[in-house]
Amino acid sequence: RGLAVAEGLGLSALKRDVFLDHVINADAIAARLAEAEALARSQGYAVMIGHPHAATLEALEIWIGQAREAGFDFVTVTTLSAQLAREPAAQISASSAP
Repeated sequence: RGLAVAEGLGLSALKRDVFLDHVINADAIAARLAEAEALARSQGYAVMIGHPHAATLEALEIWIGQAREAGFDFVTVTTLSAQLAREPAAQISASSAP
């Protein structure tokens, strides 16, 4: 609903693409990170959200280094939103709020 309300008010808004830790389990979180990576490769970015659970933080700590080595960039949602507003059709590097 938040996205629809924001758009109705003419505000710039993004929705989350992947919720990392609906299941708080290392394998499940790793699967969500792989899903986000695939989505970022196909659409140019992925917006991920999660909680500061130990399992989530541990999975992110491992994955972020690997993702950077693979060429992914990490930006805030505000930065991504501004970039999409400037270049809506351009491919954008995979993005996530840290």
